[in-house]
Amino acid sequence: SHSYLVCRLLLEKKKKILQKHFYFSLSSATHIAAHTLRDISVEIFEQQVIVRIEAEGPFPVKTFLLPNPNRLVVDLPGDWTNIKAPSVPQNRLIRSARLGSQSSGPRLVLDLRAPLTSRTVQRPDSNTVEITLE
Repeated sequence: SHSYLVCRLLLEKKKKILQKHFYFSLSSATHIAAHTLRDISVEIFEQQVIVRIEAEGPFPVKTFLLPNPNRLVVDLPGDWTNIKAPSVPQNRLIRSARLGSQSSGPRLVLDLRAPLTSRTVQRPDSNTVEITLE
């Protein structure tokens, strides 16, 4: 009948609207934050190294040390622009720096000449992260 057909069309239309809303909500929830790098610097001292990462706004960071070979790993989740590995002057603590990528964002790796300890400092809402290696 005519009323059945109208009801069926309305249900199909509502279903399409709900599907679009669900897709929009899902894509919004999985949005990756974008960050712009200002600078990555490496300061070498007698017994320590300070790696400073500065961006145009606050950003998440995850750091950890790995052995064999010794290295510091710095994960920078999100979509980054203007990012490159820092130059590392000749020293007795860090061999080299390199930049890679993984599914969550770029990864900075510092190849260390010996086992070191690390301390990461990032104040709330800060644009800068300091990683001290000793």
